[in-house]
Amino acid sequence: MTRQLGPEDLGKVVLGDLETFSRMVDQKHESIIEYSRSLPSLVLRAGSVRRVLRDLLHHRASPAEAQRWASFIRRGYIAGIQDERVTPIQISYDPADEHQLADIVSRLDELGDSVDGEISPEELEAMIASLPASDGML
Repeated sequence: MTRQLGPEDLGKVVLGDLETFSRMVDQKHESIIEYSRSLPSLVLRAGSVRRVLRDLLHHRASPAEAQRWASFIRRGYIAGIQDERVTPIQISYDPADEHQLADIVSRLDELGDSVDGEISPEELEAMIASLPASDGML
């Protein structure tokens, strides 16, 4: 039997846990909103992005999985699972690295796009190297 997801799982998703995210995509958006209300805040940090980049680099995640996660982080909802308009949840970016995190998440969100849809191992390695290692994560 599959374990019911909860607020701690949403926290894991923001920490870059793509395995948990793959289970979260089947949740109704109302449930995700409830999970977010149970957490003090959702903050994306460099270690979370580094985790996703490493998973992508080492083929533990597909470009489609990384793209869908980045889309969720950027928009606050899982695109394509709702027919009606949704209220996004608030996911903040660590203010110390906000612009860099936003740039990388935006680049990941382009994966699969007909123009910028591929990312090389060299580009992934450069993005990983550009992230600060002092955030205490991964």
